[in-house]
Amino acid sequence: MFTDQCEQVGMAASDLPTSDKLEAYGTVFDIIAEENANITAAQKELLLWHFCLRHAGMGWVQTLMHNRKAEHGTKAYPPILPTKHDKAKSCDKPCCEACLLGKQHQQTPGSVTVKAKPEMEMAIRQDNLIPGDCISLNQFESSARKRLPHTFGKETSSIHYVGELLGIDQSSGYVFLRNQVSLRSGNIVRSMREFEKEALQCGVKFKKFHADNFPFNSEEFKAHVQDRPQTFSGVGAHQCK
Repeated sequence: MFTDQCEQVGMAASDLPTSDKLEAYGTVFDIIAEENANITAAQKELLLWHFCLRHAGMGWVQTLMHNRKAEHGTKAYPPILPTKHDKAKSCDKPCCEACLLGKQHQQTPGSVTVKAKPEMEMAIRQDNLIPGDCISLNQFESSARKRLPHTFGKETSSIHYVGELLGIDQSSGYVFLRNQVSLRSGNIVRSMREFEKEALQCGVKFKKFHADNFPFNSEEFKAHVQDRPQTFSGVGAHQCK
């Protein structure tokens, strides 16, 4: 039966797989068997050519079944793939099981976000509704020393910038950064005065601070906070994000 089908589409009998291979590929050849009524004879012929050409695209295979264009006034060239069923060149493309398996992709399972305590989300800043209600303070140190803006790199390394003061208004999200040549409490207080002066120009007064670690727990910084109607959360306070 397979030999007859191959002869119908111009395939040599020697091109057929051996009996051992036919047994392995029996499911594939059952698709194009005469007993299969799920697809038409034209689609079976198209599938057979698809198998012979090592699963080439069926649209390209159908293109090879059409007559080729020739010069004006001359007869068209015959198709590269001769067909028994004329509808094979225009029929609906049947599904190829091997091609569908080859197009599969691994799907990533959907991720799930678990919140242990949703009511605690943004708990630090949830009651700070007016700018200045609470200011988060922190500082960071840079291992790469930064140059001053006005010395053209001629300053000594002892006065290079070593870090910055970071202040964030929890209500508005306003961020204040100030470069510092030292991370001592005196420089922190000096930067804080600049921060407060900038805020006063916008009509904002600081009422509370969230800060941790040195130098925010130093006596000099505490004295600076206590001189005005503000509270200081002290060491161990967590910063808002």
